Amino acid sequence: KVSFKLHEVYGKDVFSEISTRLSMPNHMTKIIKSIIGGHMRILGFYKQNSSESAYYRFFKDYKENSIDVVLCSLFDFTATRSLLDDNGERKKYFEFILEIIDKYYSKFARDSIIDGRDVIEYTGAKDKKVGEILDKVEEMYFCGKIKNKGEAIEFLKRYK
Repeated sequence: KVSFKLHEVYGKDVFSEISTRLSMPNHMTKIIKSIIGGHMRILGFYKQNSSESAYYRFFKDYKENSIDVVLCSLFDFTATRSLLDDNGERKKYFEFILEIIDKYYSKFARDSIIDGRDVIEYTGAKDKKVGEILDKVEEMYFCGKIKNKGEAIEFLKRYK
């Protein structure tokens, strides 16, 4: 196995120089640096058997770039284990990556089960608090603690 500690940090710096040299648009540079910087987080999930909340926070942090980060992690994992794979780790990691992609599309990248109007109606919340409550409900739904809109409304009625 090939190992290069903190390569995600070094890689972001190297890419900054490359993007400047190539006159890449700032928004593209930011996205690619984010992908480079985040790809080791996925390996952490693999090694630590992370919680559903950790996956939710990851998807929330990377939004539509989540799959790019996940694939970057797969490529890195595959490249560093290309010469020696006695335990079938590449296959296990590939299956793990497929599970994450499935989580993203089935549980995160979907319409919300409630909206801000529901939060205001049932809790009386205002301003930033509405978004905080919405996020809490979405995380609970992602983690399987709320199964549908009816359960979300019941949660809102009890929320104080």
